[in-house]
Amino acid sequence: MARSLSDLPIVIKESILLSRWSLIRFSGYAFFFFAMALFAAVLSSVANVLSGDALARIIDQIVAQDKNGLVRVGLWSLGILVLSVLSVFFQKYFSGHFAERVTARLREQASLSLAQAKVSAMSAHHSGDLISRLSNDIGLYQEYLQTDLPALLSGVLSALFALAYMFYRNWLLSLLLLATLPVIIIVSTLLSQPLSKRQEEVQQSLARINAQAKENVTGAETIRALSLKNILRERFNPVEARWFRSSIRAGHQSVLLTVAGITLSFLPFLVVFGFGGLQVLRGEISVGMLFAFIQLLNLIAFPLQELPVYLGKVKAGAVGGKRVRELLDVQKEPEAGVSANVAAKPQILFENVTFSYPGQKTPCLKALSFRIDPGEKVAFVGSSGSGKSTVLKMIVGDHFPDEGRLLVGGLPTTEWSLPELRNKMGIVTQETFLFDTSIEENVRLGKADAEKEEVERVLGMTKMDAFTDRLPEKSLTTVGELGGRISGGQKQRLCLSRAMIRKAPILVFDEATSALDNETERQILASIRSEYPESTLMMVAHRMNAVTFADKIFVLENGEILEEGTHLTLMQKNGRYAALMRMQTEEEPQ
Repeated sequence: MARSLSDLPIVIKESILLSRWSLIRFSGYAFFFFAMALFAAVLSSVANVLSGDALARIIDQIVAQDKNGLVRVGLWSLGILVLSVLSVFFQKYFSGHFAERVTARLREQASLSLAQAKVSAMSAHHSGDLISRLSNDIGLYQEYLQTDLPALLSGVLSALFALAYMFYRNWLLSLLLLATLPVIIIVSTLLSQPLSKRQEEVQQSLARINAQAKENVTGAETIRALSLKNILRERFNPVEARWFRSSIRAGHQSVLLTVAGITLSFLPFLVVFGFGGLQVLRGEISVGMLFAFIQLLNLIAFPLQELPVYLGKVKAGAVGGKRVRELLDVQKEPEAGVSANVAAKPQILFENVTFSYPGQKTPCLKALSFRIDPGEKVAFVGSSGSGKSTVLKMIVGDHFPDEGRLLVGGLPTTEWSLPELRNKMGIVTQETFLFDTSIEENVRLGKADAEKEEVERVLGMTKMDAFTDRLPEKSLTTVGELGGRISGGQKQRLCLSRAMIRKAPILVFDEATSALDNETERQILASIRSEYPESTLMMVAHRMNAVTFADKIFVLENGEILEEGTHLTLMQKNGRYAALMRMQTEEEPQ
């Protein structure tokens, strides 16, 4: 039982603490609004108690037929009414401002936390679950801060002040009244115990529904192509059923708590009417004081009646706060570090680098060693899973070596400020990502201060200008969500343009031309060699023909370098590279 009685303060503590920060530190200057709301709640509680005292005085003046006294008490009651109205207004006003500011900052910090999260940390969460936390859970926490917490504090303060006044006026009646409270608290806490678990089940089920829905939206093309509607319905129905069952159970528990609160709230009234009425008959208290006790009892009975409900809401808010807190605590990439000139020789150096992805026993890279000098155009080839893309991801700082050293510009990547390191690179990943804005703005994201002429120049280099010139709005045409209004090849060319406009000393292309035809791919790579002769290019290509221009080609297999050289020297060796080239040539249609 001790655990049950201590449950509420623990839940409140958990729900107002965010990660390593208390609510005071996290909210910053916005905590002023919470302090003002709390002060207004104190004034409101005092006004509520004074209104009960004023009622007693009014009734006593009426019984005594004292007109002058009745006028004085009436004016006093009017002042109390004004104080009560103003305090309630300012309490809601300030608590609303506080909740809006805290949740806005919380949403911002959570979004930034995810943007700075390590790749391994992000892969541990489904994107649908993350969206659920950023929407449903933050909304739940906002409702708690704006409505539930102020109501809980106001109710507790009013009850405490009312009890203090009642003890001052009649300690015996107040003592009998207090004797009923443990029964109410014990029943309420016992009934509220399962609600926290029920609410957490609801939130987790809702997150799974969001994850499933997001897959259905983003994978719509694949779903149509493979006729997966019935299969996905079979997958979705159990998830929805779990959410429905959890919601029903949580709803039933909330109804039970509400009914119990209403029922138990009558117990204190029976005590006051019974024993208090007896005291009036004995002449021990006045009729006015009996009515004051009845009115003030509302300040105790109503919070007690609502205690189970608010207890459930507080626990629900704690669940939302806990899930958001996990976003704030997600493991982030290191931003601190040095920034250096990447023109050092060698520019990229792998020294016996071994790396394994989390949860995998077999290393993806095994004691890998090679060097790349400034201005070199380098390609990595090999079969699927040989480690090509992993090499590029390590160079850009997505992963760090388990063993060995990886130097960029003469410095280990672990010592670099990763934002500074990536600012010296133009990166195109396998997954093309475009923002729902214009073609020009998507390119300019690579260089915010780029002039229109620069944008047009890189669009010409990637052969995208022929497409934009045919559009009514030219390069101001919006590409749609994830670039849904343009083709796969056009998406890749826009991503290439965004990387090339940076004029970065290092270009990193991971399957950056896989959706392009052979001729367009050849022209773009030729433009890069002629326009960026001093830039180092490291690329993984989908087609072997795309790497023939490279100064150096590394052939990887099972995380190790089998061969190294130019296209001609590797063909002369007649090894793995030559075999891959012949294999792809034979597969190409004649």
